[in-house]
Amino acid sequence: MRAQKRTLRKIKNEQNNTNLIIPAAPFRRLVVDAVNESGKTMRFKKSAIEALQTDVEAYMISMLHDANTVALAQGRDTLMVGDINLLRSIRNDLA
Repeated sequence: MRAQKRTLRKIKNEQNNTNLIIPAAPFRRLVVDAVNESGKTMRFKKSAIEALQTDVEAYMISMLHDANTVALAQGRDTLMVGDINLLRSIRNDLA
């Protein structure tokens, strides 16, 4: 019972935290590599990368929350790939 309370306290603490989840340097490399792969060379301002990262993390959190709701509706506590795929097809996020 104590472990559950500790876990719930950690979850609440993380939910109230406004820090970014993904480390900044790896995210920046990912963005730069993705753009360079398209054959274009671009430079990014720090504020642009931060804005992109904030939006990406918000999207991911929203998707995982909604996919978890799908799993709960199916009577499971565990999130599965199929839940995310179903959610993406409902949202028309198949790109």
